[in-house]
Amino acid sequence: MARNKKLAEVMTISVDNSYYNKYMLLLIVTIVDWSISRILDVFFSFSQQLSLHF
Repeated sequence: MARNKKLAEVMTISVDNSYYNKYMLLLIVTIVDWSISRILDVFFSFSQQLSLHF
């Protein structure tokens, strides 16, 4: 009985971890995606400014 309870606790923890990992992954992907789009925006505006000068 005690072993089953321990197993249930471990299972619950692993389920919580997988949810946590999914949210962390989603957060990281969102941040990276946003950063890339910002960098591209800056890069494009910068290259447009350069092309205006030359």
